[in-house]
Amino acid sequence: MGKGEAKGEGKGKFIQGCAQDICDLGRHVAGCVCCLLCVGPILLLVGLIVLLSAADNTRGKWTNQFNDQVNVWNGGARQTFSQAQIFSQSTVAAQLPATSGVEAEPLNNANAHAYTPLRFSSTLSGNVYPPINNPGTQTLTSSFQLSAQQPNGPAFTTTVPLTMFATNTVSASGLSQSCNSGSSSSSSSSSSSSSSNSCSQVCANDGGSWNYNTQTCLFSNFLNGVCVKLSYTASSSSYSLSQQYGGPGCFPCKFYDGPSATCTDYAAGQLGGSYTGGSISFTSATAEIRSDQDPYILAAYLTNGTFNWGLTTAQKIAIAIVLLIIGGAFCFCVYGGMYFFVKWIRNRDDYKGRYARQTDQYGPTYGTQPYTAQPAQPVYQTPPPGQPYGQPQAGYVQSGYVQQGPY
Repeated sequence: MGKGEAKGEGKGKFIQGCAQDICDLGRHVAGCVCCLLCVGPILLLVGLIVLLSAADNTRGKWTNQFNDQVNVWNGGARQTFSQAQIFSQSTVAAQLPATSGVEAEPLNNANAHAYTPLRFSSTLSGNVYPPINNPGTQTLTSSFQLSAQQPNGPAFTTTVPLTMFATNTVSASGLSQSCNSGSSSSSSSSSSSSSSNSCSQVCANDGGSWNYNTQTCLFSNFLNGVCVKLSYTASSSSYSLSQQYGGPGCFPCKFYDGPSATCTDYAAGQLGGSYTGGSISFTSATAEIRSDQDPYILAAYLTNGTFNWGLTTAQKIAIAIVLLIIGGAFCFCVYGGMYFFVKWIRNRDDYKGRYARQTDQYGPTYGTQPYTAQPAQPVYQTPPPGQPYGQPQAGYVQSGYVQQGPY
C-alpha cells in the first residue's frame, strides 16, 4: 500500500505541474496576442504625438534665446565684467584672477553662436575652511565672503551661506536605477521580474552606502566647490548678488556629476564626493564668480544642466514618419489578417449551409443527376434466305454481343 500511495502522489504532482505549465503557456500566448494587438496602435499614437510636437520647435526657441544672450555678452557685458575687481575674504583678502578657459561641459549645439567665456576663480583657503573630522550624520554650515566693484564704483560685499557637509537618506525607489533590494531569500527567485542590479550596487554607484537593515541608501557629501553669480547695475556701476533662476548659485543640480540627493538647485555650494570617514579637507575645492549675463549660465538653465537641446524639427518629422509606417504595417498585418481569416470562416460556413440544404432537397449527389437503370430494347433480325419466314424472336444485348432465339 505504501508504494501505491507514493505513486498516486507522484501522479498528482505530475498532473499539477502539467496544468501549471499549460497555464503559463496560456499566459505567454495571451501576452503575445495582446502585444500584437497593441503595438501597432501604440506606434501610430506615438508617431502622431511626435509629429504634433514638431510644430513646437523647442530646440529652435532655446537656440534663439541663447544666441540673443551671446549678442548681449559680446556687445559689452563681457567687457564690463572683465573690469571687475573681485576679492574672496580669508585671513587676508585675495583678488580672484579672471580666466577665459574652456567650460567644463560643451554646449552640444551646432547652431549656437560663438563667444569667449569669462569667470573669476580660485581655490578655497584652508585658513577659512579647516578640515572636518568625523562629522557623522550632522549637517555642517559655513559661509563664503566676497567683495566686488567696478573701477571708480562702489564696493559690494556679501556673505553667502554654504553647507560644508550634509547627509540624506534615500529609499530604493529614489535611486538612479530600479534595483533588487535582496532583503530576503526570495529575492533570487524574483530577480527575473525585477532589475538584475542589486540596490547596494546602485547605491554605491550613486555615491552612497546601502543599509540592509533599513533598506535605504545613505548619502554623505561634502563641499567640493562654490559658484556665485553677480548682477551688475549700469546706472550705479555697482554689483549685487543675483537671485536669477532661484538662487545665488550658477547651475542646477543636474549640471554636476555627483548625486543630487544632497543637492539644491542654484545653491552657492556644490556638495559631492563620497564621505567614508576621517578628515575632510577643502583646500582643493574651487570658488568661481560669474556674471548672470553669462551665456553658459543661460544654456544650463534652458537644458536643466544637461546641455541636451532636444531634437530638431526635421529629426522629429523623420522619427514620426518611421513610427507611422511601422505602426501602419503592424496594424495592416494583424488586423488585416484577422479580417481575412474571419471572412474565410464565414464563407466556409455559408458553403456548408448551402450544401446541407441541397442534400436535404435532392438527396446525395456526386456531381451528376441521379442514375436510373434503363430496360433493354428488343432486337429484331431478318431470317437468312432460303429459310421460312417465321415470327421474329427477340434478341437481347448481353456482354457486347447479340443472342438470338431459335426460328
